[in-house]
Amino acid sequence: MSQTDKKNKLIKKNRFIIGMFIFISIYFLINLVPTMFSKTDDTMLPQVGSILSKTNAQGFVIKKETLYFSDGSGKLDTKIEEGTRVPAGIEIASLSMANSNSNISYEINQINEKINKLKETNERSLIKTENKDDNSIESFVDSIQANIKDGNYEDLSNNLNKINNDSSNEDSTLINQSLDSLNQQKDRLLELYNSNIVKYFSREAGIVSYEIDGFEDVFIPKEFENYTYDKLIVGKNINKTENNVENVKNTSFDVSSGQAIFKIINNFEWYMALKIDDFTDINQYEVGNSILVELLDSNAELEGRIIKINTSGNKAVIIVKFNDYLHNNYNLRFPIVNIIHYRKEGLKIPTKVIIEKDGKKGVLVKDISGIVIFKQISILGEVDEYTIIDKGNNNGYIEDNNGKSYKTVTLYDEIFLDPSSVLEGEILR
Repeated sequence: MSQTDKKNKLIKKNRFIIGMFIFISIYFLINLVPTMFSKTDDTMLPQVGSILSKTNAQGFVIKKETLYFSDGSGKLDTKIEEGTRVPAGIEIASLSMANSNSNISYEINQINEKINKLKETNERSLIKTENKDDNSIESFVDSIQANIKDGNYEDLSNNLNKINNDSSNEDSTLINQSLDSLNQQKDRLLELYNSNIVKYFSREAGIVSYEIDGFEDVFIPKEFENYTYDKLIVGKNINKTENNVENVKNTSFDVSSGQAIFKIINNFEWYMALKIDDFTDINQYEVGNSILVELLDSNAELEGRIIKINTSGNKAVIIVKFNDYLHNNYNLRFPIVNIIHYRKEGLKIPTKVIIEKDGKKGVLVKDISGIVIFKQISILGEVDEYTIIDKGNNNGYIEDNNGKSYKTVTLYDEIFLDPSSVLEGEILR
């Protein structure tokens, strides 16, 4: 073979190799382009969601709150932390009274004067038992004892003067008894003078709170028929007391005489009055029914029992009894709530993925083999930009109005976010 033939053969071989390379490149390019521009991978899985039927309402908390009041002005020392649940008989606080020692001192001086006068009378008196009228003596002494007990020192002086002027009524033994009573009263006043502290104990079990909002004697758990729509108004109560105590143990603060200093709250049984603007929203309820209430500030859901429904034209007030939760928010008074009529759980999908076929709502999904198929859905409701659909029974089947069952969307179906990018029956790579 000549050099020329060898060269031509080599050229043909190189051309063949180049041609094959170009062919293979074009082949891969043709298959790659649809993949690059296709939206078939733009899918999502449905999420678990729920739809609620609810009515918004203003709540008014009604609870048993026992108020404790200051016996005088001074500094109150709290012994129990705010929000603590205590049994009956526990010391809650003590009051160190101010500006009261002067009054006690005056009373002590008055008693000392009477004691001295009794002693003088006893020393110069001669007991003449044979000439005395026992009933008369006892009557005098009874009067003296009553004067001492009542703190009636003016009448006590008169009786003592009478003893001095009438020796027939003198009896050293009975006078000594009067002296003992005066000394006991003096000792008690001296003890109060030295300590001057009043202790406050819980009379019932419950939660301790130093926050007095002034509504403790307004929203009380009785006469529920009086909780009507027009009477329930949210507002500031003029009797509110600012104790400035918040979750602090052994805190001291100044109080005035007669001021509400703390309260004990019964958290095991409490009530809430719910104002309803449209009675038709709750006409399915009756006294004795259970009701589900959601507190909007905490998202807590409470189940209670209806004990009273007061209607006022097209408006109403529902009184609901509860037996739990209050320990979490014992100072709750005017919560905004939702009455949850029912909750249906289903699957949440974007509303935009829903299409219609033959008058039936559904979505396009990619099955396990990569085929695009249409799945019918049953809509429960809409929440913002999402639709809640029925998830069917345990096998994912739903029965339509004609009694025919069909397979609906499951939690693991890949739903196309852009239904226009694919065709039903299309096989995807």
